[in-house]
Amino acid sequence: VFPKNFILANNILTFLIIVTLIIVLVMYSKFLEAQDKKELISDKSNGNKDVIITQISDTNLLYKDLKILIFDLIESLNPKLKSAFYMLNPSKQVFQIQVENSKEFSETINLNNQVLEKYLLDNKRFHQKDYPELWGELFSNKKFSGAECAFFTPIYLKGSIAGFLINRVNHFSDFSDHEIDILNKFSKIISFNLQNLSRLEISVLGESNKMLIL
Repeated sequence: VFPKNFILANNILTFLIIVTLIIVLVMYSKFLEAQDKKELISDKSNGNKDVIITQISDTNLLYKDLKILIFDLIESLNPKLKSAFYMLNPSKQVFQIQVENSKEFSETINLNNQVLEKYLLDNKRFHQKDYPELWGELFSNKKFSGAECAFFTPIYLKGSIAGFLINRVNHFSDFSDHEIDILNKFSKIISFNLQNLSRLEISVLGESNKMLIL
């Protein structure tokens, strides 16, 4: 617009154009961010969530479904069984209950519990009459007949014990050795699925990190 000899005017105009362009780009960026937020809120209100959030949520739902499935199988195997599923809480150095079908189980069990050390890996029945005091550390109910019996099956994650199932009955004759073998297989199913869920969660978090970087 200006002749070439209007150097100052050209420089001022060029400067103003560059500044204006930067302002426009920043405003456009803010506008896009606002639109993205609106779309995300709209999607959530319609029941659709962000892909990464949905995938992380899916792993939690799969874990929940796994617990429900195992307890349904246990109940189908023997309705007399009272069962609880514990997982390791490393920060508190305890095994913490995840799900149970009876309120008789303790919420937490110490990592160094003598019963676990003795029975968890040996496929042996734990009789209440043999260790009444230790039995009381596992079950909140204080009234026992002496005929109660429990059985532990370990759950592994990455080659280490990450938790276990406790199955107990009011009388030692209420479950058989064949049922104990099946309960061991249930624990192996949990171990296998927990390993797969762990890999899936790592993959999902990796994809989430890539999205954040992008």
